[in-house]
Amino acid sequence: MADLSASDIEDVREVFDLFDFWDGRDGMVDGAKVGDFLRCCGLNPTQAMVMANGGTKKLGEKQYKFEEILLRSTRQRQQRRT
Repeated sequence: MADLSASDIEDVREVFDLFDFWDGRDGMVDGAKVGDFLRCCGLNPTQAMVMANGGTKKLGEKQYKFEEILLRSTRQRQQRRT
């Protein structure tokens, strides 16, 4: 994640750990919560951006590990800059 500093990665990890805790501590974040996750990371994605970054409409459709959600956070940051 060349675009993210160590501090940014740590911040995303803290948000991931909170979402993982709320979802049962399975090491995953549900795709239906990607928008909320990105917003908690200080981003402001539109619903279209959320869906383009792996968001789902229903709980249980897709689950993301930390590395996958970190990639989505990085993509969202890049989209915000353009």
